[in-house]
Amino acid sequence: MVVRSVSFIFVCLALVLFSSCAEQHSHPYQDLTLASFSDMRKTAFELSSRDMRRLLGKMAVADKGKTIADGVTRDYYSAANPLLWVDRKGVDSRADTLVSWLQKLSQAGISDNYFSIPAIERDLRTLRTLDTINESLSVVMARVEYLMTKAYLRYAVNQQYGFCNPDDLLNHFDVRDSDSVSVTYNRVFDIPIRHPGISVVNSALRKLANDSVAEYLREVQPHNDLYARLEKAFAETTDAQKRKRLLVNMERCRWRLRSYPQDQKRYVMVNLPSFHLRAVCPDSTLEMRIGCGTSKTKTPLLTSRIHRMDINPQWVMPRSIVEKDVVRHVGDSSWFARHHYFVMDRRKGKRIEGHRASWTMLHDKRYSVIQEGGKGNSLGRIIFRFDNDFSVFIHDTSTPGFFVRDNRSVSHGCVRVQRPYELALFMLGKKAGKYAEDLLYNMTGDSIEDKSRHLGTLNVEPQVPLYITYYTVYPTVEGNLQYLPDIYGYDKHIYQHLAETCLKKI
Repeated sequence: MVVRSVSFIFVCLALVLFSSCAEQHSHPYQDLTLASFSDMRKTAFELSSRDMRRLLGKMAVADKGKTIADGVTRDYYSAANPLLWVDRKGVDSRADTLVSWLQKLSQAGISDNYFSIPAIERDLRTLRTLDTINESLSVVMARVEYLMTKAYLRYAVNQQYGFCNPDDLLNHFDVRDSDSVSVTYNRVFDIPIRHPGISVVNSALRKLANDSVAEYLREVQPHNDLYARLEKAFAETTDAQKRKRLLVNMERCRWRLRSYPQDQKRYVMVNLPSFHLRAVCPDSTLEMRIGCGTSKTKTPLLTSRIHRMDINPQWVMPRSIVEKDVVRHVGDSSWFARHHYFVMDRRKGKRIEGHRASWTMLHDKRYSVIQEGGKGNSLGRIIFRFDNDFSVFIHDTSTPGFFVRDNRSVSHGCVRVQRPYELALFMLGKKAGKYAEDLLYNMTGDSIEDKSRHLGTLNVEPQVPLYITYYTVYPTVEGNLQYLPDIYGYDKHIYQHLAETCLKKI
């Protein structure tokens, strides 16, 4: 870097010497040297690599940031690694590229201070003008070097993986039990997502060292197609409540999923706040109303693959329902008969009529309460099965009246569908024509008199990806964004976390 005070001294010395030569006689200043101007030097413009290393080390020690990006930044400068942003020529266009991306995120609701944008902009301005410098050049360059690396790594991690960890945040939200010693929670989030590791941050550092900042920052943008639409809506609305809702859903779009619907040819999407299911294939979209879990028995968020359909299934009742509801009817033979319930001794595989069940038996896990398949079964006439750890499924219902309601949180966690027959045909794909008539016969008859037409289980081949999600701002099938109720309170919980860590005040 050519420092202004030194340049000024050389100019003055040159003018004096030129003047002396031109007059061709003894001049009182002809013996001047650079040392004669030493009192004119400004220490603020002096640049010392040793001082910069020392200052960077002090900043690393003082940095108490808790993110993975903060830790890698501390380690990098504590080890006296090469400078990444500044050199004797100052800073180059990479700095402007980073600042422009940071400013865009700032316009999308993230606090300027989270990325130290004001301090970075001030120091860059100082380095490029040297007009208002009030501290040594070494201090300014060390500070901007550290802050830009930290901001760059934070941006790379947060835009790729989000500002919060939903595994931790949502699975410590729904209280199952608590006492004076401990609290246990229900697991409600089981969507496989990628989490940032040291390798991710080190990759970002390599990109920076190889001058590919602009390309890399474009690569780390959210992969969810919805993000850009939410970002645009945020810029266009001034409604505080809508802006909060948009910020939370933009955060959901940042979570790096291991599987995305847009990458699938055929898939089923259940968005719980909309109380709708959408089955998508290349040439059509099937949409229907659903019922889902109540606030006390929430439907979990998950991804899986629908692999089979059982027609007229038996319902093996969950233990929680048996111990809470069924035990109250011990000895009531008419109640068991009316609901077509029986008890199964799981050890012996022996069926026991419901009215013979005892209170002790119903509290014993070796016994199950089962409802006969067919008309009136709580699962309806068909169930769509997929692997999961919650014993929840998609199924028909024997009480479809609730579909006319706006709030359809009605189940113990399963998803009940309004148009099960159409969904079954979707699952069958090219085989739909082969099974359509027999499937309708099995799903509508009071009994199956023609045993040759009986259908028990139909495999779904190929398996259909399933996404049970939670977006409170989501496009309709026509493509219009709709604002949906926060039925389980997740938005409020996520927003509170973001507000405490990285958001601007709204």
